[in-house]
Formats: sequence, structure tokens, C-alpha cells
Amino acid sequence: GSYLVYDPKGNLYKKYGQYLRARGYRTMCLNFARPGATECHYNPFVYMRSSQDAMKLAHLIMAPDDKSKDPIWNEMAQVAVQACLAALLECAPREEQTMEKLVNLLDATSVPGDACVNKSEADELFSAIEKIDCDSYAVKQYKKFRLACNETLRSIQAVINARIGQLSSPDIFNLTGSNDIDFSSLGREKTALFVICSDTDRSMDFLVNIFYTQAMMELCNFADTECEDNALPVPVRFIMDDFATNCMIEDFPRMISSIRSRNISTMLLIQAESQLEEQYEKDGRTIIANCDTYLYLGGNDYETAKAVSQKANIPVQKVLSMPIGTNWVFRRGQMPVNGVNFEIDDYMKFKLREDKGISEGFLFRKSIAV
Repeated sequence: GSYLVYDPKGNLYKKYGQYLRARGYRTMCLNFARPGATECHYNPFVYMRSSQDAMKLAHLIMAPDDKSKDPIWNEMAQVAVQACLAALLECAPREEQTMEKLVNLLDATSVPGDACVNKSEADELFSAIEKIDCDSYAVKQYKKFRLACNETLRSIQAVINARIGQLSSPDIFNLTGSNDIDFSSLGREKTALFVICSDTDRSMDFLVNIFYTQAMMELCNFADTECEDNALPVPVRFIMDDFATNCMIEDFPRMISSIRSRNISTMLLIQAESQLEEQYEKDGRTIIANCDTYLYLGGNDYETAKAVSQKANIPVQKVLSMPIGTNWVFRRGQMPVNGVNFEIDDYMKFKLREDKGISEGFLFRKSIAV
């Protein structure tokens, strides 16, 4: 099958890119950590085909980093972004539907002086669109944003400018200026797409969130509309290292519940269940419940050890004092298995042999449980 690999440090691509190419895989590397030096490019606007897509993309772009007690400013800012995205969709050629064009259009919404008297550059643009199409969705959304009075409008504009400050980077414009990624191709041919995301710099999280949300949505849509039995002909597996400490993927708890039937699976690597619950709150339990296989390699987190002890029906202390190099494997429909690890480098040299009773391996960090 195909693989979409979350690679926080870029080491996985360096180590396994050539290995997979030698075995017939098409390999690609998308670098969010160093967008100015990325091998391939990703333009989220390529997957914006309708007003509904514009609304979803506006929400993902403007989603606040934390839950505000007064979200009205952010919600109105989303309306403005939605209007600008819809304007690009309705009027701009596909090659001009880019992050740079969106930033320029959002800049043009700033109203000098008295908002009730003066007009912005965007006011004139949307007026011109209305003359061409009186039923324009973009114009309708822009009018909702523009109804705000002076002080309210300035507050909304401040929220927009705060986000524009994160978007207005030559490196981001380089990354999103064109598109080399066709998500549906992962379901048609063997592909390994490595996605490098910094585990220390959070400034690109909003774009990573958009990427993974669109990846799963596009694969599901391709399976539902073009594939027999609504299942991808080439299975796609998401391998997501440091899943609980990296960017939160907003729709992931809902998606993991419905992707299996489309021939899509996920492999999530976490340090402790508490990290997952901190990131996704109650949805953390939903994510774990939708994983058929649970592999535990040991650790010091008591709550995780307690969950493992209940699954294995052994004392918590025995879990906390597990010898280094051992593991517990829990698989749906099977009894728990207590096994031993060996290094992944040895696995690369090891040929699985049916006559030795070895049928499959589970990859977790640098170890394999067999």
C-alpha cells in the first residue's frame, strides 16, 4: 500500500526514502519545517471547488489556537476570509488561487479612517463582482463582514491582521505557490509521502492541520465517488510519529471512526495516553477505541500503565517495571501477547519467513514486536 508519514525531524525520509524507491515506490517529501527548501509544494486552494469548501478552508485558516471566551471576533474574521476565498474561486484563474493572493486580498479589506464613510480597495473589488453577478456568494459574505461599525470592524481587522502576519512569509508563499500533491494518487499507485513538521516550532500548525484534513477528506471522497465498493484500490496508511505532541488535526477523531471501510488506516505513535487526552480531550478515548492494535513498549506514565494493566489483567506495578526491550501487544479479537523487541535496523536485514511461523510485524518507534 501507500504511506503518508508524519516525520517530525526528517530522519525517516533520509533513512527510508531510497529503501522504498528501490522497491517500486514513488517517494515525495513535503517540508513544513523549512518551507523555503521543500522538494514538493502544496497549495490547499487546489482542493477548493465550492462555496462549502471555501467555508471549511476559512474555518481551518482562522481556527483559534485556544478556546476563546468571546469567539465573535474570530467568527467574523472567518466570514471575511470566507468572502475572499469565494472571490478567488469565482473570479481568479486557478493558478492565481494561492496563499499570496489571499493575503493581498485580506490586506485590501482594511478601511482607512471612518468605515461608514470611506471605502477600502476590497469594497471596490466586491462592488465590481456584484455588477457582474448580483447573486455572488462572495459578495453576500463580504457584506455581512462589512456591516460592522467602526470599532467592531477594527477589532475584526486586528484578528485578521494577526493571522495575516503568520501567512505573510516568502517561504510560505513558496510552499503554497504551486501544487505537486494529488491525494487521490496515493490510493491509485504505491506512494510514500513524507511530511516533515517541526516538533518545536508551532507556527505552521494551522497549515499542517489543513493538509491532513484535506488529505483524509480527498481520499474518502475519491473512494466514495470513483472506487469499487467505496474502497481505495491501493490501501493508504497514515504513520504519525509523536502524534499527541504535534499539531492537533481538528477532524481526526471523526475521521478515524469512518476511514477503515475506505481502505485507509492509521498508525499513531504516542509517549503516553495522557498526552493524547490533553490534546484531544474526551476525543482521545475515541481515537484509542478505533485502533485495532495497541502496542505498549513501557514507560513511566501511571495512567497509561493502569490502562495496560487492565487490558492485560496484571498488576500496575508489573507494567511499570517491565524489562527494557519487552512489549505488550493487544489486538482486537485476540488474547494479549507479551513479547520482546529487536532493533529496526536488524529488521531491515531480516526476511520474514512463513516456515518460521513469523507472519507480520508492528512498527513502533525504533522497535519491532513480532
